[in-house]
Amino acid sequence: IAAMVNIAIALPRYEWDVWYGRLKAYKEEHDTEDVPVTAMIHGQAVGEWMARQFLEWRWGGLDKHKQERLLVGGVSLEDEYSKNFALGLMEFERHTDAQEGDTFVKDGEFTPNGFPLGSWALSTRAAWNRGKLGADQKVLLYSSGFLPVAHPAKANSRTHTLRIEVELRSTREMALREREDTFRNLVLRYHPSRHRGKYSDDCTLFLAGLRAWYLEEEWPPTDKSR
Repeated sequence: IAAMVNIAIALPRYEWDVWYGRLKAYKEEHDTEDVPVTAMIHGQAVGEWMARQFLEWRWGGLDKHKQERLLVGGVSLEDEYSKNFALGLMEFERHTDAQEGDTFVKDGEFTPNGFPLGSWALSTRAAWNRGKLGADQKVLLYSSGFLPVAHPAKANSRTHTLRIEVELRSTREMALREREDTFRNLVLRYHPSRHRGKYSDDCTLFLAGLRAWYLEEEWPPTDKSR
């Protein structure tokens, strides 16, 4: 029994080592340091695996040993971050177009070509709200319809939060006093204590998530506001 337990414990690391070997093989076979998310080696999706490692690394879920192995293998966290941001933005725009303008992304969603769009959206919003994005990144995201808070999963609720988004976008560059009045009116309009619609809770949460961006964050952003 002890031997079986030891094997079970060792399997995840052994599997990781196998994938790391595939990563090295891909780079050697193609004579490149670039590993796109669509990269395949011997029928194995090494690009998707690399994307997952990067996301785990960014979220602190990748242990130090694996980080060091990736660094030795020529993987740069900064380079991967820049590449991942640009690729994610492109995939987000494609996804939005396919949904006829609806920017909602499901948690854990992968695009048809294997990009982890759900994880990308989650980590990008976290970075925005923690002040980890540059001004240019915020502008690119905003221009693509991406906000620092996600729309709700319920389609009916999303119809209303999309209307809220339109109103907030159209008034975002007004004076603070005018924005405070706009925001207060929206909160009162959708608050569960005043509105019995099934979507009122989702709308209130959506507004709460955008409060700091709408009322406090410098906009248009500059790198001083980072």
